[in-house]
Amino acid sequence: MVKKKLVREIRVNNGGDHIVSLTSTTYGHLDVQQRAETSPKGDDFESERRSNAQREDPEIINTWELMEDLEDSTKISPKSRGIFGKSWKTPVKSIVESPKRNGSSKRFRGKENRGEKQSPNQILKTPKRGVMRLSFPLKSEEITQRRRKSFSPMFDPDLVASYERELSQEKEQIKMNSVVVYITTLRGIRKTFEDCNAVRSILDSHEVRYSERDVSMHSVFKEEIRGIMGTKQVKIPAVFVKGRMIGSVEEVVRLEEEGKLGILLECMPKARVSGCCCGCGGMRFVMCGVCNGSCKVRDAEKKDTVKCLECNENGLVVCPMCSQKMELETSVYRPNVAVYDSPDGVEVRGRYDQVFAKILTRDALGFVAELQREFRGHVRYAMECRREVKRRYNSGAVPGFDPSTKFIRDGEWVCASVPPAVADRRVEITGPVERKMIINALNSGAKVFMADFEDALSPSWENLMRGQVNLKDAVDGSITFNDKARNKVYKLNDQVAKLFVRPRGWHLPEAHILIDGEPATGCLVDFGLYFFHNYAKFRQTQGSGFGPFFYLPKMEHSREAKIWNSVFERAEKMAGIERGSIRATVLIETLPAVFQMNEILYELRDHSVGLNCGRWDYIFSYVKTFQAHPDRLLPDRVLVGMGQHFMRSYSDLLIRTCHKRGAAQIPIRDDPKANEMALDLVKKDKLREVRAGHDGTWAAHPGLIPICMDAFSHMGNNPNQIKSMKRDDASAITEEDLLQIPRGVRTLEGLRLNTRVGIQYLAAWLTGSGSVPLYNLMEDAATAEISRVQNWQWIRYGVELDGDGLGVRVSKELFGRVVEEEMERIEKEVGKDKFKRGMYKEACKMFTKQCTAAELDDFLTLAVYDHIVAHYPINASRL
Repeated sequence: MVKKKLVREIRVNNGGDHIVSLTSTTYGHLDVQQRAETSPKGDDFESERRSNAQREDPEIINTWELMEDLEDSTKISPKSRGIFGKSWKTPVKSIVESPKRNGSSKRFRGKENRGEKQSPNQILKTPKRGVMRLSFPLKSEEITQRRRKSFSPMFDPDLVASYERELSQEKEQIKMNSVVVYITTLRGIRKTFEDCNAVRSILDSHEVRYSERDVSMHSVFKEEIRGIMGTKQVKIPAVFVKGRMIGSVEEVVRLEEEGKLGILLECMPKARVSGCCCGCGGMRFVMCGVCNGSCKVRDAEKKDTVKCLECNENGLVVCPMCSQKMELETSVYRPNVAVYDSPDGVEVRGRYDQVFAKILTRDALGFVAELQREFRGHVRYAMECRREVKRRYNSGAVPGFDPSTKFIRDGEWVCASVPPAVADRRVEITGPVERKMIINALNSGAKVFMADFEDALSPSWENLMRGQVNLKDAVDGSITFNDKARNKVYKLNDQVAKLFVRPRGWHLPEAHILIDGEPATGCLVDFGLYFFHNYAKFRQTQGSGFGPFFYLPKMEHSREAKIWNSVFERAEKMAGIERGSIRATVLIETLPAVFQMNEILYELRDHSVGLNCGRWDYIFSYVKTFQAHPDRLLPDRVLVGMGQHFMRSYSDLLIRTCHKRGAAQIPIRDDPKANEMALDLVKKDKLREVRAGHDGTWAAHPGLIPICMDAFSHMGNNPNQIKSMKRDDASAITEEDLLQIPRGVRTLEGLRLNTRVGIQYLAAWLTGSGSVPLYNLMEDAATAEISRVQNWQWIRYGVELDGDGLGVRVSKELFGRVVEEEMERIEKEVGKDKFKRGMYKEACKMFTKQCTAAELDDFLTLAVYDHIVAHYPINASRL
């Protein structure tokens, strides 16, 4: 990008001579109404004007409008600018860098550019400083009066104390130290520009970190300061400390000369001094990469031109390098909107609720932030390792046992003893963290209830926070639910199931909570908030001195288990409880993880209480792992059950691994859920599990719990089969057994079922439901995933639907017809009103796009997550 400086000294006759040094700092062309009659470089200027006049006129940016309402001792209005005859233009893609904004000049360095000079790759690997949030609790009509009262010439240190007390009494919404400066970098009014530089220079001399808001670069800042002042006529620069207006340049200079400004800035965060940002040259903004600065893009169908939603009115976006470490919050000012009491560097962008605030306390958020800062580097490395392994698989490699960890697989180590509180887990039930579900599940008679933040929950802000509230009430025993439709109040029985909590996987972010400017890791938010509020009460009421208890999903390698082990140890240290108090069961639901079961247990050996099979997720992972292997195509998903050799081998090896290491093998996930006509089949299936060596099972519905209990009563008085069922026969299972290609046919009905179920589940997920009853089955996100990846696989390789006897091959055209027909069927099944109110059409577009994509996304829920993220305030800037 070419940086070109256009400086013109223009004599303006408006009640006196006024020299204006005009430097363009916006993208586009500047319309200054009229051209100067004379110029120090007249010939060069005129030749440049003629050259530019031949170019096609792009969109015009009016600099006088940008500088509107900026006060100056010399009043200038558009009508008084009569000496400017014609507009002059600058190159559209030029950025002008003022010498005083250059990184070599300490005097006018930008606040966010004081960090260490870093490359784009280094930015993501370096711990960030806290992101400061601006909030102004003062009512606009009170500002002038209070400014006069608080910063009189008689200002002394005692007034600082009264100032702090006043902030507390007025219930200031801002909780952390911050300095905010509204400035302009346009030189159209020279005195204003010099005043802004003077204020920046004074603040730089105190080496404080401050947030600079350039009203000429982003109109939201201009409207924000107008909202604060309560008038369109505002004076720039304007300086705020802790949400309290200090004043403009005169007040700042006077306080500095009297030595009193330093008193106000004593507790402010210090800035780091270094060179200018190499991404934007200190301008804080760069050209929008979506519309290339034009503010216009094509719509989804590429027919019409629409406004670009990624940039501001100037076609600019915040510099991505600066935004990782700058203290910029672009929300429109809302003086009466409550905010969460968050520590330095933590920003909560979810809707404020007084009930949620009891969960999102300053200390709880601080604990989550500590976890995030300590382990985010390890998580990033683990996710990069996943991507590297995926590249190897796509190049033809297949999973296998790691030779470097053979000593772990051959060793004689064992896990810590199972706590007595969870030794008997013969029947478990699972469901989302909804209030009624939690009560019914804990009262169901099952031994364990797994409260799910993952596949059974749509991770909207409301669902996640209400889930935390519900779990806190469940642990302390106060949870109730008033079902007004049935005129019934639900509450806990005296004897309830043991509570396990499943946080989200490592790959999922929590976009409503930003830590040092980055979305928090979802599972650390789930774990951190639940543990912080419940560990003491849980150990007292449920864990018998142990706990809390967790389920850990979606792991692919033992390095991810090692991170969890470190998180547990960090939490135990914070709480002051014994090492090994926290216990977790790992779900082996990915194909790579089945080759790492010993290693995963080894890393978690002090915190483990077993492993768990996950059928649908495992099938999903099989397809995803072999997405580039056309020789490993799956049959209809209803045919891929535990009877398939690779599924049976996986289950048997898991049982042997657990019992060899003294850990429990709990349930088989997602067994067929049957109605009354299939209860006998359920009983036989559960008996098979007992005889195979499983220590428990998952019941899909409370009505099936008695049948499951009866089947597992064959274990006798033993709470599990860890010692009695070693399954030494499974020691002969090989890599080939675990990777054997499943057998079966593929049918058009299988394609239809995948499409119909996938669209309906996604429509429910987008509206906040993560556990959905479909065709007599209770489906979660794993259902949509297996439907999506199998459709993608069949379309990608044009498989023959050999089960129908027609020899039809799957193509995008065939899939398109199937989608149309299944949407008509869905509308008939759910009814026109529900279909119209729901998000079926949106879900159809997303699901179809996923199934026909050139590359398979790792997770459907991650790809569509942005559609359920709701940041507050609602009218916050997209910058």
